[in-house]
Amino acid sequence: MKLKLRNKISLCTTALNSMPDIAEHLESIYSRLDEDCFEYIVVDSMSTDGSWEYMVNFRKDHPNLRLGRKKCLRGIGRQMAFKAVSTQSTHVIQVDTDAIYTDIWIKFIKKYFSSKDVQGQAVQAPLTGIYPKELLESVGGWNHYHYGEDLDLWMRIHKLGKMNWYNIVVGEHRKDSNALASLEYRGNNFNRSERLKRLWRAKWDEYTLREYHKMALEDTSLEHSTGWKIARKGDRWFPTPRNITLANTIRYIGFGTIRLLLGR
Repeated sequence: MKLKLRNKISLCTTALNSMPDIAEHLESIYSRLDEDCFEYIVVDSMSTDGSWEYMVNFRKDHPNLRLGRKKCLRGIGRQMAFKAVSTQSTHVIQVDTDAIYTDIWIKFIKKYFSSKDVQGQAVQAPLTGIYPKELLESVGGWNHYHYGEDLDLWMRIHKLGKMNWYNIVVGEHRKDSNALASLEYRGNNFNRSERLKRLWRAKWDEYTLREYHKMALEDTSLEHSTGWKIARKGDRWFPTPRNITLANTIRYIGFGTIRLLLGR
């Protein structure tokens, strides 16, 4: 049976070249959530692999799928999706198009809306997060980052004392394990030009957010965990604290650019 909530919710995400997983991703959501209680807003960053056309066709039978298209940084895309949220929605749920969600994701959503201790607050798990719309509005939503756009949002909410984390496995991440986070530029679904742009942006965003990377983020997430016991705990979430310098950033970009230009 599909989950039907009393609240109207908005799922928001960005997408770029999500084939071949976009079909299974959409099925994992639409087979578990009643369409009357949610809208799904996707901002596509000019995909060229057929995933945009697939979503347009999928929308014919699922009019609550709302699509936008613009070449943009991920943070800008997330903010565009958030700005398009229906006035009827009370909460925003962040999802990823390279994730296939399971029944644990539904349990996570149900637990959030039945727990009085987190109402008015955000709860983030790997691959998904639930945010009251008013809370997102109060901090201005996502900023103009491509990497670390979520971390930047989490820490701004954390400063308000309204950020919670829950490290459970809510789905399967289909992204190449060698191309996660700031190493996404290694992904096989990008051409060389796109890889170069993503390399440069990834390392620059890391440097811009360097103060956060100095923090013991794993400890912070554990100190502000919900304590729920829905499913097994995931692996270590955050990397160990590190000092990111301008010199090391420039050096990494330089060597990375050379390797990409040589086809390595």
